Amino acid sequence: MRAVFRVGDPTPWKYFLGISIALGVLFAALGPEGTTKNGVIPALVQWLAQAIIPMALCIAAHLALHQSATFDRLNPWLKLLASGCLGAFLFAPIAYGIDLVLVEWPAPGVSHLAGWLEELGAVLVPVAFTWIAINAPFQLGYSLRREVAAVPEASLPPPSQPAPSGDPFFLGLLPATKRGEVIHMKSELHYLSVATPKGQSLILYTLRDAIRELPPGTGIQTHRSYWANLAHIKHFETDGRLATLTMSDGAKVPVSRSKVGEVKATIGRTGKS
Repeated sequence: MRAVFRVGDPTPWKYFLGISIALGVLFAALGPEGTTKNGVIPALVQWLAQAIIPMALCIAAHLALHQSATFDRLNPWLKLLASGCLGAFLFAPIAYGIDLVLVEWPAPGVSHLAGWLEELGAVLVPVAFTWIAINAPFQLGYSLRREVAAVPEASLPPPSQPAPSGDPFFLGLLPATKRGEVIHMKSELHYLSVATPKGQSLILYTLRDAIRELPPGTGIQTHRSYWANLAHIKHFETDGRLATLTMSDGAKVPVSRSKVGEVKATIGRTGKS
C-alpha cells in the first residue's frame, strides 16, 4: 500500500485516531443526552474515551478475527460487521463503567447486569455502523493522499538504500533481516503479512499491488486474502468443502471453494500433489 500511502500520508492508525478525536469533540460540543453535567472538560474526556476506546477495540477485534480461516472467507463487508459487533460487545462494559463514574449511578432497583445490557443495546449499532462507515472508502477502492509541494530534483538527497534492479518494490519495505523469496502472503485489513525463508513481516501494503509486482507465474492467489508461491507448495489437501496448501515453512494457506479447481490444475502442471 506504500504506492498509495507515501511518506507523509496518514497511516491507518493515524486515520482511525483522527476520526475518533473528531467524533469525541463533536459529541462533547453537542452534549447529547447522557453527557456529564460537570462541565466542558469532563464531557470532553467522556466522549473522547467513548470514541477512541471502541475504535481501538474494533481494530483489535478485526486483527484477531483475521487469524481464523473461516473469517477470511467472509465478504469484506461482513468482516467489518463482525469485528464492529465484537468491538461493541467488548466496549459495552467499559462504556457502562464510564457512565457510572462520569454521569450517574443506575436508578434504585436497577442491577448492574440490566445496566450493562442496556448499554450494550445503546452502543451496538452506533459502534458497528461507525466502524463500517470509516472503512468504507478503503473497501470501495479509495485512498487518502496528501498533496506535497514539488521539490526541484537538484535539492533532493540521494537515496540511502536504492532498491536492487528488478526486485519488487514491496520487498524493500521488509526489514533487511527478513528479506528473501516470498513464500506466501496474507492480507490483514490495511496491512500485508509477508513470509520469507527468513521469517514473517507485517507491512503497510495491499495484496493486489504486491501480486502485480511479482513475476507472472510465480504463484497463485488461493483466496481473496492469500497468495502462495508455487515453488514452495509442499502439499495440497482437501477436507470436505475445505482445501489448504501446506507451504515449505509449515504454514497452512486456505483455498477458497471458487479457487479449488484452478489451484488443483495449476499445481498439477507443476508436478506437485
